[in-house]
Amino acid sequence: MEKQLQQLQKQLQTESNQPILLVGPRGTGRFSTLLALIKKINNLNDKEIKAVAKGQFPDVILLESEKDHLFSQNFSEKTVSNNDKKKSSSTVKKKPKNKIIKEQVDQMMEQINLKNFQLKRKILIIKSADQLNSATANSLLKLLEEPNDNLLIFLLATNTKDLLETIYSRCRPMKFSLLSGEKIISLLRKEFSLSDEQAKEIARFARGRIELARRFAQEPEQLQLVKDLQEKFRQALRGGLLTSLQLTENITQSEHDTIWILNEWIWYLKEFLEENIKNNQSSLVIKKVHKILEELLKLRNILKTTSADKKIQLENFFLQIQ
Repeated sequence: MEKQLQQLQKQLQTESNQPILLVGPRGTGRFSTLLALIKKINNLNDKEIKAVAKGQFPDVILLESEKDHLFSQNFSEKTVSNNDKKKSSSTVKKKPKNKIIKEQVDQMMEQINLKNFQLKRKILIIKSADQLNSATANSLLKLLEEPNDNLLIFLLATNTKDLLETIYSRCRPMKFSLLSGEKIISLLRKEFSLSDEQAKEIARFARGRIELARRFAQEPEQLQLVKDLQEKFRQALRGGLLTSLQLTENITQSEHDTIWILNEWIWYLKEFLEENIKNNQSSLVIKKVHKILEELLKLRNILKTTSADKKIQLENFFLQIQ
């Protein structure tokens, strides 16, 4: 991340005030690197930068969806457990929106026009820019086309494929990649008092995502959550349809993002498949795991690109792989 931090600083030293786009998988250090930059160039203290991260600093505007806010502010309040209390229809919470809505953009424009409170230049951070719809993106175009000298603009996206061309063409992209397990272990050992075994376990479950690795090191219960998700998935695969349907029920009632859960399962299956191939396991086992992985990828794509009922799709997935 030090390399990206230096690159960002060089970008700011140019005459161009063109928005900067930070692209990479969630957890690869995009936001934390941006926070480090903001802290450094504005001489902010730890308390102030924490306020920036929460969207509570007056000269920094954080534009994010409800889902992004939930993920960043509270990675998990509840685990997916068979012991979770069932919610009645009257108490089920509304699912957070995964889109930035036009009302948020309108409010942002009002904030931009306010007089600076502390910083020389206001800062606008747009999270999940690849989730902007056409209507919301169009509201931002003029701002991106004609950058305000009093405003620095940073956009975060997981990939450029889902980013509107009208947005991408107006930005300076900077790529963030997954780190090797060895690199994450090295960074964890430097930053935290961890044994080799602890650092290796965290690196394994972080899978190249340094921000997630740091969170696991600081909050062991979050690492346990991911381990529990994998274990319950394994139990569902071995336990038959009834166990699978119970897991489906728990997932659809939980506050977790279903796509995030599927991603963790996909990571697990890919790792399991690689181990089986490496250990020369039976071709029947490898084919079975490959089929499950293919169906899981299809499920994720359906839930990401359509408004299909999650519970029905999850049930269909488990039926397909029996």
